[in-house]
This record gives sequence, C-alpha cells and structure tokens, in this order.
Amino acid sequence: MTAGAATAGKVAAGTSVIDDYVDRLYRMLKGPSHAKRDLLAEARDGLLDATEALERRGLGRVEAERRAVREFGLLSEIAHGYQRELSVQAMECTCD
Repeated sequence: MTAGAATAGKVAAGTSVIDDYVDRLYRMLKGPSHAKRDLLAEARDGLLDATEALERRGLGRVEAERRAVREFGLLSEIAHGYQRELSVQAMECTCD
C-alpha cells in the first residue's frame, strides 16, 4: 500500500486517487496483512480497469480515477463488506 494519506479530501503529493483510496481502505480493515492485500489488489485492479475505460471515453486521468472511486463506493460501505469477507476467511482458516 502507499504511504500517502489524504487530508480534507485532497490526495497527498505523489499518490493517485486510487492509491489513496486503497491505502485508506487497507487501514480501516482488521485482519492478516496478506489477506487484506489480496482483497485490495483485486479492488485496485478493478479501479484501474474502470479508470482506463473512462479515459477511453474522453476523461482525463485524475477525473477518471475520481469517478471510478466514486462509482466503486463509499469507503465505509466497502470496508464493511471487505471486513465481513476477512472474517469469513479467518473462520475458514481456524476450522481446517
């Protein structure tokens, strides 16, 4: 994950909108780092795919990233769903 963090909705220098979003989501989740990284790698890939599609439709990179993140969902909602998934994974690991 990136070291950058956003303040007041602004992305830290040297990070992308997507990197900032994924970094903040990572910090909101509880669980093993490897499991969080796996989930968030998929999320990041999806956000990048959405960004590229939006760029092909004529949006600039930053605006395309912003729209992709907005359409992906609110951090609180996404974190809730991902946290549930991490909990299920943890239960499966302890039941083997």
